[in-house]
This record gives sequence, C-alpha cells and structure tokens, in this order.
Amino acid sequence: MVGESIKWGYILAAPGRPSRKDQIAHLVASGVSDDQFGPIWEDDISRGSTRPQNQLVGRNDLLFAALPGDEIHVHSEFCAAVSKNDARWLIDAVAEQEVRLVVGGEEITTPEDEAAFVAEVARRQNVFHVSESRRVGKKRKRKKVVEVQGPPLPDRRPCVYRHFDADGALLYVGACINHRTREQQHKSQSDWWPDSARVDVEYYGTMREALAAERVAIYFENPAHNKRVVEPHAGAFIEQAARMVEDVSPEAAARILSMKPKSK
Repeated sequence: MVGESIKWGYILAAPGRPSRKDQIAHLVASGVSDDQFGPIWEDDISRGSTRPQNQLVGRNDLLFAALPGDEIHVHSEFCAAVSKNDARWLIDAVAEQEVRLVVGGEEITTPEDEAAFVAEVARRQNVFHVSESRRVGKKRKRKKVVEVQGPPLPDRRPCVYRHFDADGALLYVGACINHRTREQQHKSQSDWWPDSARVDVEYYGTMREALAAERVAIYFENPAHNKRVVEPHAGAFIEQAARMVEDVSPEAAARILSMKPKSK
C-alpha cells in the first residue's frame, strides 16, 4: 500500500463556493474514495481569508500528507484557493512536492494551465466581492492586508490517537497530523469529550500509514463513538492474527506474518 499513489480530495466550504454536498459529489465522481486512506480533507471558513496558512489548516495538512505521485482533486479553482496570491502559492507547493493537482477533472500540467488557474481564482474572487457589495447595498471599506504564506504550522506529526473513559473503555479512535489542533476540535464539537479521561497517541512516519492504522484500530477495537467502520485490507487481518499469538508463540506469529501479501 505504501508504494501506491493516492487520490486525495479537498473541500473548501466558504462563501462564494459550491455547496459542500456538490463538492463531495464531484470528488466521488472523480474516483476519490475514503475507503482507501481516510476522509476527504476539508476547511470551513465563514468569510474571506487573508492568511491562508492560518485558516486553511485542512488544505495545508493535506499537502503535508500527500507524497510524490499522489493526486489532489478539487471541485473547481475557487475551491482550491482563496485569492490570486494564494493560488500562486498552491501551484508552487504542489510542484515542489511533485503532487498532481486536478481541478474540475482536469490536471494542471502546463504553465498555461497554471496561469489559467490563477486567473480564474482571481476572477471568481472579484465576482464574489462585487456580489457581496451589492448584497449589503454598499461597498465595504476593505482593509489592505498582506497575505502571509509562512512555514508549516508546528506540531505536525502523523499520529493515531485513542480516547478512553475512566474505566478504560475505548471511546474514540482518530488519525490526524496536528494532534493539538484536533484535540481542540473534539473539545468543542464531540459529545463524548466530557467522558474522556485518557488519550494515548501513537506516531507514524507518514499520514497514509496513520490512516491505515486508524482503519485497523476502528475495525478490530470497536470504539464506542466511531460512526463509520471500513474493512481493512487483507494484510491487516494477518497482522492482527499475528499480534494475538505473539506472546504465546513468536515463531507462530512470524509464520503468520509471512503470509502477508507483498505491497505492489
């Protein structure tokens, strides 16, 4: 699995963009599937962003997770970037990481494609600002702010985390890149958070390894509050069987692991 290229999906839920439902439908039609390596990545902003590195955490984490040869799919240009400068930065970022950017089903491959992508983001941004001005009945005085595309945010390490209650019962299993940020999200959004008494964190070399491990943990460990269970690949069942007999017979565990299919 580690050697395979992945189709990742990205959704930007923000004013002036297609609905989240439409964006998901496009990604599914493009062959992006969370059956393979976890959920589609997403950002949700309520107003225009002048500092994408601070607000588009999901997109930037996705860029961290993707490896050379992977594809990042988006519904359309304005669902990938928030401004002309941000679009230019994104083009440079995917090129540096040798990741393929697919917009509306078409891959950005040539300098002409890149220029058209940046121009369309700028056009859509202008259209949105005009429509907003008309909606409120007057032009809002906009403060000029220089866009910041700084270095990656700190504390980015792919991991799988497990939350337990006071009795040791497993509440939730998740995978993320920035555990500190994810904990804040759970604190404000997850119904099970008040019952959490302990969290265990296991780190991985890449995000795809963490997402594969998350799938295995949810399937075999049956956490109380994970709503979606996806069957792991065949090798995960062999690994689980080996763990079950390892303490009794390391030799038997080794023989079981030898049955694991080779990664292509």
